[in-house]
Amino acid sequence: MKKTVIKVSDLHCQNCVKHVYNALIAISGVKQVEVDLVSKYINVISDENVAIANLLLEIKVAGYTPELIKE
Repeated sequence: MKKTVIKVSDLHCQNCVKHVYNALIAISGVKQVEVDLVSKYINVISDENVAIANLLLEIKVAGYTPELIKE
């Protein structure tokens, strides 16, 4: 398992949180997603084979701007 931390500065409401959560949890191999609206940080727990590029892409497709903080 690996933990990835992503910042999404353009999260503004609970609907944004839900939208990003649903986009990430749908990725095969993603086990847990925690989205913090106050800090704008997303913690993703996933299998080792989940590409960070896929996480970032899904956030972009959902309409938000991701910034990788920690792999």
